[in-house]
Amino acid sequence: MQDYWAIAEVHSQSFYPSANRFFAPWLRLDRVLALKVGTDNEQKGKQGNFSCFVAYDLGAVSSRDLAAQTHDRPGAHVPPFFKFLLAESLQAGFEVSPDSIGLLGAVIVDMQASFLPSERVEKGPFVAYERPRDVAYISNLAVLPRARRQGVGEQLLLAAEKAAREWGCKRLALHCDANNAAAAGLYRKHHYAVLSTEHLWGSFLQGRQAQLQLMTRDVS
Repeated sequence: MQDYWAIAEVHSQSFYPSANRFFAPWLRLDRVLALKVGTDNEQKGKQGNFSCFVAYDLGAVSSRDLAAQTHDRPGAHVPPFFKFLLAESLQAGFEVSPDSIGLLGAVIVDMQASFLPSERVEKGPFVAYERPRDVAYISNLAVLPRARRQGVGEQLLLAAEKAAREWGCKRLALHCDANNAAAAGLYRKHHYAVLSTEHLWGSFLQGRQAQLQLMTRDVS
């Protein structure tokens, strides 16, 4: 859990690099809470599997420095309004930056289907719309700007796909910013195809128009 804030910072730098000083802390908080909820749901046996894979540059920091950076120090440097909102366990690691622990990137994979459209299921004379089953959703694949084009993102994607196979999933799904040529190229290389396109609700935070493409492929 001490790494949550560092992972959230990687997400913020990757997806909202132009977010202003007011929105930036809340974007990090949103990512931390998402990690916490996903992990808690899996541990309680709710909604399906959930994993977060991270890539580290182990040569960037010594094991002693890493231990010092990730030491549980609830409340250290946490703004007062976050202290009021967060339990002590979620305050741990607030001051830890990705660079200080050699964190290069992260990706989430789950079977909770929170961001996937419901599937039409016929049950005799009735029709129902249910949460997709046997589908692994890959999300928030992010790499720090300084570590890009070094194969980090591809290794994270492969780790997520491996987890999906181990879970017995039949399909993989993810969302990709239509304007992110590098990410789209990576996913096409790994045989993902566009299923649908939707508006990116958070694009107004960067003053731009963007679209998300839902991409899928079968598990091989």
